[in-house]
Amino acid sequence: MMFVYYLYTYAIASVLINRKVINPSTNKLYSIAEIVAVTQATQMSMMSFGSVIPIMPGILKGLISARKVFDVIERKPLIASSPTCQNVVSLEKGIKFENVTFRYPTQLDTTRDIFNRASFEIKAGQSTAIVGPSGSGKSSIVQLLNRYYDVQEG
Repeated sequence: MMFVYYLYTYAIASVLINRKVINPSTNKLYSIAEIVAVTQATQMSMMSFGSVIPIMPGILKGLISARKVFDVIERKPLIASSPTCQNVVSLEKGIKFENVTFRYPTQLDTTRDIFNRASFEIKAGQSTAIVGPSGSGKSSIVQLLNRYYDVQEG
């Protein structure tokens, strides 16, 4: 391919020089030095492009992964903010759960609630441990605080 490129380039160059065509960028006749410089610059750029080809699958995987990340970042949450919900959260006063009733959206209406009018308060600067057996709602509290789910009441 490289020899075909040289053959084609020098054939075109000989036509340009033979017919005394003016170079539009310099307003002078094409010279052998210009043709060789352009040929060498093009060859170097083709070699650089050729070195990128082996890593293209990795680049494409990165672009696909980045698209997935941006889709998550740009999505509109399904959880609607209630009129009493504050957009700016200040933890200066602490965290307060008051009469919270919650059931996971995928559970049937006949399933008992994870929380039924649960209330607790964590004051600012206070360390608190949430303990209990499996399925008692420890991770549900964290998910509710992060607004991954909406409460039914409270």
